[in-house]
Amino acid sequence: MVLVVLLVVGGVYINSSSQDSDVTSDLSTTTEEVRQVTIDQVEDHNSEDDCWTIVEDKVYDITSYVPRHPGGDEILRACGEDGTSLFLERRDENGRAVGSGTAHSSSAQSQLEQFFVGNLSSN
Repeated sequence: MVLVVLLVVGGVYINSSSQDSDVTSDLSTTTEEVRQVTIDQVEDHNSEDDCWTIVEDKVYDITSYVPRHPGGDEILRACGEDGTSLFLERRDENGRAVGSGTAHSSSAQSQLEQFFVGNLSSN
């Protein structure tokens, strides 16, 4: 494969060629490896000062959000646990309503993404 680099700086033209089979011209095929997190790892982060949770098989480190959660300490129920029903339905593990009992907004779902750690491992 030939890689041609064109650089114009102050009217200077530089042409560089390289025979490198490891270079790819299609950068869209490059994928970033997503971290796999076990349930045991999530369970180790189970406090207000170190809080990871699972929502729909994705793991989030929400530690920095805990103090500013509008629903107060209710968020602590999710620390070290699968918080899917708490987040999506605002229901505890027994199905009882928590907080308003309504689903979080799309804004809350967008905010959650900034805390993404990785996918829950099936192992």
